[in-house]
Amino acid sequence: MLEMKALQRIQDLIQMRDFKTLRVEVTRLSPPEIAAVIVDLSESDEVAVFRLLPRALASDAFEYLP
Repeated sequence: MLEMKALQRIQDLIQMRDFKTLRVEVTRLSPPEIAAVIVDLSESDEVAVFRLLPRALASDAFEYLP
């Protein structure tokens, strides 16, 4: 359930181009949650989210991707 809410929120923030808030929202998620949300995003949105993550968190989240 959290992942669906997070996914919708992330998609909304990307559409609004509110990258500052997007970074705050995404960094509040755990690496498994980030990975679960990312797999449901379009390729360009995946890239946007990964670019906003701190390197260590991006690396941790990448480990959970299928």
